[in-house]
Amino acid sequence: MTQKPVPKKGYQCQDCSYCSEKGFPGGCCPGCGSFNIKRLDSPDEPHAPPARRNFRLALMVAVWAYLIYRIWDTWQQLH
Repeated sequence: MTQKPVPKKGYQCQDCSYCSEKGFPGGCCPGCGSFNIKRLDSPDEPHAPPARRNFRLALMVAVWAYLIYRIWDTWQQLH
């Protein structure tokens, strides 16, 4: 049995080496049912830097506090 050449772009199952140029239906390999799929045309991307979640959360709290303060202040001036 001769193996067909691996395409330079598309997708490949990392468990059974099944290749497809258009992707796998349902995100799993039709040969073995594995979800361990790798894209062939792009090199592995480095991990993204960690998000500055604490900064964003503090900024959101500060903006909401300011908004509530301004609404309360306006309400007090009207009455």
